[in-house]
This record gives sequence, structure tokens and C-alpha cells, in this order.
Amino acid sequence: MFNLSPLEMFGALVVAHMVCDYPLQGDFLAKAKNHRAPLHGVPWQQALAAHSIIHGGAVWLITGLWWLGAAEVLAHALTDYLKCDRRPGFGFNNDQAVHIIFKGLWVAIASGGTIGLFAAGLIGAFFIGYFGILLTSQPETKAAS
Repeated sequence: MFNLSPLEMFGALVVAHMVCDYPLQGDFLAKAKNHRAPLHGVPWQQALAAHSIIHGGAVWLITGLWWLGAAEVLAHALTDYLKCDRRPGFGFNNDQAVHIIFKGLWVAIASGGTIGLFAAGLIGAFFIGYFGILLTSQPETKAAS
């Protein structure tokens, strides 16, 4: 849709991801999409699908490739499902790292296989995950005797 360089596309996808995952998701979808603790009367599948389709639409609009938007819907839904399932490696912020890795992959595909951008996505994901772990780590405390 837009005439973006691979770096500009990656930046636009990351910004769009943050907008879709935070203000556009809101508290309702964040809770309703969780199959482990669903909201009464709200099908979690519908909430997860709605959230993932919002992300897919953003990828489609930025890359101009509908099938990358469809791939994002599937990738985002699977990642969020695994996070809600508390699978190892999908804790706080690690899911964000996985989402950013996919953004790098979409750019690599949309730009004709620019591997450097995919590497940039991996590096960005590492830093998001690493700093997320640092920020959420609790110092060890000694038990009271």
C-alpha cells in the first residue's frame, strides 16, 4: 500500500503492533481472549479472533499483501494462545519478542527476502525480552528467621 523501504516497513509494523496490542486491545479483549480464564458469556475464541484480525489488518495495510495479513492472524492467535496457556518461554514480554520476530519475517518476505531485516527483528526481540525480564525480576529476599 505504501512505498516503504524495508527499515521503514519494519518500523511501521512495530508501531502498528504496539497500537493494536495495547490501546486497541483494551482490558476487555485482553481478558476475554484468555481460554484459561474466560469472561462469562463471551466466547474466548471470538475475542482472540477479533484481536488477531485487528493485527492482521494492520499487517495487510502496511505491506499491501493480504496473505501476510492472514499469516499474521494465525501467528498472533497462536502466540497469544500459548501465552494464555502459560507455555514455557511465553511469559511476560517473551510473547512480545515472538511478535516482533514475526514482523521481521513479514518484512523479509514483503521486501523479497531481505535477511538483514529479519536479523534486526531477532535482535530487537532479544532486547525486548531481555529488558522485560530485567524489569520484572524480583530481587531475592532472605526468609525471616
